[in-house]
Amino acid sequence: MADPHDSTAESFHPEVAILRRIADAHPSPFLPKAFAHLAGLDPEIVLGILDRLYEQGLIERVRSEDAAASDLMVGLTPLGLQTVTDSEAFNRFASGRRESLEVLEDLGRVAFALTHAWATRFVLVLMGLNFAIGAVLAWRAGLGSEYFFDANAPGMLPIYRSIGLFVPEPDLPSEWWRLLSAGFVHLGLIHLLVNGFSLNSLGKLAEGLWGVPGFLLIFLASVWSGFALAGAVSPGPSGGASGGICGLLGAMGAWVAVNRGHMPPEHRRSWTRALVINAILIGSMSLIPGISGLGHLGGAMGGAATGLGLALMARGGMRWASGAAVLLASLGAMGWLGRAGLENAAHSESAGRIRDYEGALADKAEIPKLNSRLVPEMAKFLQNYQENEELHWHPLLQRDKYRRNESAAADGARKAEAVKASGDGLMAEWTALVVKGTVAGKARSLALDMLAGTTAYSGIVAECLAAGREWPMERDREIAEKRGAAKRGMKAWTELLEANRGGEGDAAGP
Repeated sequence: MADPHDSTAESFHPEVAILRRIADAHPSPFLPKAFAHLAGLDPEIVLGILDRLYEQGLIERVRSEDAAASDLMVGLTPLGLQTVTDSEAFNRFASGRRESLEVLEDLGRVAFALTHAWATRFVLVLMGLNFAIGAVLAWRAGLGSEYFFDANAPGMLPIYRSIGLFVPEPDLPSEWWRLLSAGFVHLGLIHLLVNGFSLNSLGKLAEGLWGVPGFLLIFLASVWSGFALAGAVSPGPSGGASGGICGLLGAMGAWVAVNRGHMPPEHRRSWTRALVINAILIGSMSLIPGISGLGHLGGAMGGAATGLGLALMARGGMRWASGAAVLLASLGAMGWLGRAGLENAAHSESAGRIRDYEGALADKAEIPKLNSRLVPEMAKFLQNYQENEELHWHPLLQRDKYRRNESAAADGARKAEAVKASGDGLMAEWTALVVKGTVAGKARSLALDMLAGTTAYSGIVAECLAAGREWPMERDREIAEKRGAAKRGMKAWTELLEANRGGEGDAAGP
């Protein structure tokens, strides 16, 4: 039979080579046992290749009166005859077999990566180092045991934040890197061990399929998309590599979908079964309270999209352009989702609750310090201010400037200067004070407002009484305005003290 093919590239695949031998014998039957003997091949290998050609409908068993009944003979089916006689059809078949070889090479790299997955080990080391840094910080804060076994203990959030946790708060949009760093933060020893075990298993497979760059791209893109989706829909403090792990699973699902037609049947069945089982397990775990199902979903979607693009690009030809388009579109969508997640998380109710919770914790440490010195000093200042205002300044200011006692006016001016100097000193202390508590922060703000009002009033009183008859009447309105501002500041400060008064008999304080 004439050979329509002028290329030898297709002969590199055994199925192509055997099909050509069957075509050369057509219309006579092909004798597998004789061919194996003459070619020096194991008959079982030849039979395995014939089984695959039979499954594709290209060959069929035939009988001949000249052969023994036990001898196997095969010939071309109509589809097989059309394939070997049509150059375009045969080239498609040969191209598909070459892709099958490439898939087998991918699977071979997976087997190699099981013992040489350096990138996976590097990611695991980074996770372990970050956990160790958090352990040191927790130990210094006296929370060592809580860090390992009670992630929700009071005081743990600042430690987790310092090592990269995703935390909804107002300045989150400027800390976009938390969408990646949170993937290396684990909330307790069990969380670290579970994710470490899963990553060690799936990471090696992914690294074998895509190599180091592809594995890292899929893992990081999945971590990003997992936290981004959670932040966009239901934000809360979160961390862990589970989004990246789900992304690796999704990417391998995409690889199987692209290459399943070229995978050996036993590999296709085992991979599909493993992916389905893992998907069911992770899906079930995602329903457990306290586990971010949205983070798992976002990671799986990001990994599947990235893996699909890379799998198409790896096959070359026209699919390279399609894969590149899928990959670029996926990364662009992840970028948009990340921005939306950061913005939504920053303005969410969760951010407000975290702010209030941390503020209350900080107040427990800061309020006693304020009550020990600054609040008593403020009380003394206000008492001095009110005594001078009621006994000296206001009575003098009520009199016509031409009828004031000069000695009393000079004494009032000196007292006003002294009160202003005292208030300026307190204002400097409150200005330098750094507080994180909700009540302590409000106390600082109201203290500064009250001191600004009282010192401004004391200052203008000193000027007025010192100027005596030279004081311009046009500024009397300014005195009234500053006196009113001082009263409002004192009232707000007093209301804060009353609202946050301790138990009965305790000194008032923020």
